[in-house]
Amino acid sequence: MGALKIINADNREHAYETASSENVRILAGGTDILGGLYDHIHRSPPDGLVNIKTLGLDYMREDEEGVVIGAGVRLSDIEKSGLLKERYPLLADAARTVASPQIRNMATVGGNICQEPRCWYYRHQDNKFDCLRKGGAVCPAFTGNNPYHSILGSVRICETGCQAGCPNETSIGKYMEQIRRGDIEGAARTLFEVNPIAAVTGRVCPHTCMSDCARNEFDEAVSIRAAERFLGDYIMGHADDFFTAPDCGVGMSVAVVGAGPAGLTAAYYLRLSGLSVTVFDTHEEAGGMLRYSIPAYRLPRGIIRKTKSALEKTGVVFRLGADCNAEATVADYRKRFDAVFVGTGAQLPLPARIEGEEHCLNGLEFLYNVSVEKQAKPGDDVLVIGGGDVAMDVAVTAKRLGAKNVTLVYRRPKELMPAHDEEKEQAFEEGVAVAESLAPVGVVLENGKVAGLDVAASRSGEGRDSKAEIDMGERKVLKADCVVLAIGQEIDGRSYEGVLDADEKKRIKTDDFLSSSMDGVYAGGDAVLGPGTVVWAIAHGRRAAGSIIEYLNLTPTRSLFRGESGEADDHKTPFDPSALSNSDAAALRLPNVEERALYREDISEGLDAEAVMREAARCFNCGCVAVSASDLAPALVALSATIHTNMRVIPASEFFGAGICSATNLSQGEIVMEIHAPAPEKGSFMEYRKFRPRRAIDFPVLSTAVYIERSEGVVKNAKIVLGAAGPLPYEAIDAAAYLKGRKIDETVAATAATLALKGAVPLAENGYKVKIAKALVRRSVLAAASNRQASIDIIR
Repeated sequence: MGALKIINADNREHAYETASSENVRILAGGTDILGGLYDHIHRSPPDGLVNIKTLGLDYMREDEEGVVIGAGVRLSDIEKSGLLKERYPLLADAARTVASPQIRNMATVGGNICQEPRCWYYRHQDNKFDCLRKGGAVCPAFTGNNPYHSILGSVRICETGCQAGCPNETSIGKYMEQIRRGDIEGAARTLFEVNPIAAVTGRVCPHTCMSDCARNEFDEAVSIRAAERFLGDYIMGHADDFFTAPDCGVGMSVAVVGAGPAGLTAAYYLRLSGLSVTVFDTHEEAGGMLRYSIPAYRLPRGIIRKTKSALEKTGVVFRLGADCNAEATVADYRKRFDAVFVGTGAQLPLPARIEGEEHCLNGLEFLYNVSVEKQAKPGDDVLVIGGGDVAMDVAVTAKRLGAKNVTLVYRRPKELMPAHDEEKEQAFEEGVAVAESLAPVGVVLENGKVAGLDVAASRSGEGRDSKAEIDMGERKVLKADCVVLAIGQEIDGRSYEGVLDADEKKRIKTDDFLSSSMDGVYAGGDAVLGPGTVVWAIAHGRRAAGSIIEYLNLTPTRSLFRGESGEADDHKTPFDPSALSNSDAAALRLPNVEERALYREDISEGLDAEAVMREAARCFNCGCVAVSASDLAPALVALSATIHTNMRVIPASEFFGAGICSATNLSQGEIVMEIHAPAPEKGSFMEYRKFRPRRAIDFPVLSTAVYIERSEGVVKNAKIVLGAAGPLPYEAIDAAAYLKGRKIDETVAATAATLALKGAVPLAENGYKVKIAKALVRRSVLAAASNRQASIDIIR
């Protein structure tokens, strides 16, 4: 393990101060933390341990309100205490079942309730499984070896892989859960909260979130794209319910320069806050690259027009084409408006710097002309220089315009083409060829017309960014009557050149809040990042809107700066049991090649509601399924105890949690000082039952803590708490409520047991735990009827 600094706390103030350091842990008993450090189970060890054994917390006393137990009291003292055995047997019996006598002689109350997760993936030596509980991407137990894990769902620890993989931080897990419940409108609103143009992203976003889906390790990713398209179409079908005007204006105005995805997104959120918003764009229609560069067979024009119409109904004003002064600069807009957002995009072609370049068509101009239906067939033999998404769109479009032969010319091997796989696959399927590892040298002319392209052999390293070496001694001419350049775009900075600070690539320099060098002027999307994806533009538009709203001294919603975590209110993340079985992802199939057209969407219909719900059921709703294994935890919750720290008093029902390397809701520097358990009602019944494979094991497979108050045989109050059944101690509220007002018999006990486990979602290997839990609850409730108070330690 190596040298580890152990700091003996001189007094409580010294302990508090030292424990506040970021990477310092508390040493109470040592049986838990020292073993973990010895096995190197963490990503990295702490900088030091604060030993609080020196603080004199090993006291126990009873007062008129109940019993007070110091955090340093050993479990063996709890076990042997006459006071606890007589008045609080639930605590004494829970302590007695912990591990072995040797461990109980060292382990403390504070250490037991603050112990780290008990999961073999988490506890494996040398951090072999960098799981969710340590900040990793997946919970290996969810689909792996899980006989002792949760039967009550998982718990969210941090951002899921899909949400972390989305530049817009979309709460994918949250809306998938809403879909599973049949709450389509709720799911749509969750998505709409961070993305007002989901019908667009559901069609053209590359969905990097799917690459980070945990299900990739199991079979194949959830089809987030298909679900998002469904919700996006739902939103546009109910646009009047989603795009609503603000209740009142705030008397300030904002100019949005550029009607692309960043500008449209910013305009929506700015208007939502009551600001007057005017969008300026020199094109005749809104949408920017969405409207004029992405082919209609991928993104129908109607979707952009409906989005513009919906925004207009909220009060957003558009000044497009002739209504927009093409010569106006950002400085001009700033004089007229209280703030300005610049989202002008990257709509200019990169030069190829080859001989005869002036005889080539520009890829973006080619797609623009097609979008306004002014582009004729480009020729029979078309060469497209480039390997990105735009090059693929140009190639497929040329094919659909009637070109017989379309070939992509790329200077590296075709597997290094930066276009997304789906784009490449579609192009190849439609007959587009690739001339790989060839660098264009110049356009060949015959009688003043394009006849071919002079190319040279190109050799590059393994990576896409490796430098290609051109061998001018190895040349040939590729036949062509049309050459289209599609090697990339650059930023159109005409509206801000000389006004805003920008780099050599015309990217506007901004701070973390997307504020530019001019006061009140913000920027986002391609104008800041360079050529990128639609979802990055949306993310920037949303965040810039939040910054502008703050700049104008208004109050932005939290979602403008960050997507929601997707946590359920009770911190649990339920999933559908069918997710544990292998299944194929839903696919939106392209029609046969001969059925595809230039101005008709290839996939005219997405998934229906039933298919989307099936796909949502495949979502793991990624969380941790390690269980709360503290024996004292369910007992403390059942007794309505409180945990007193150096900062606050926490009800036991709120103390236990799930976080990175933690099973409590303690904050950094917070130390458990003592536990208060209220005096039980006279004549009350309490019992602790534990099921485990062998006595020497130091955690339960399942445990129950039951506390029941009765009067003349009728239950007045009850608490039933399950340990090791879920990620947190689980209070079976419905079962306890059912018992109130009833006399206990076999039927009542069995019903209570069923209610206690009604939300169970067993994993592949732990269904047996549901039966055991029911049996433990039923027996404890029946024992209350005869007042046979006992601790039952069941050994399998």
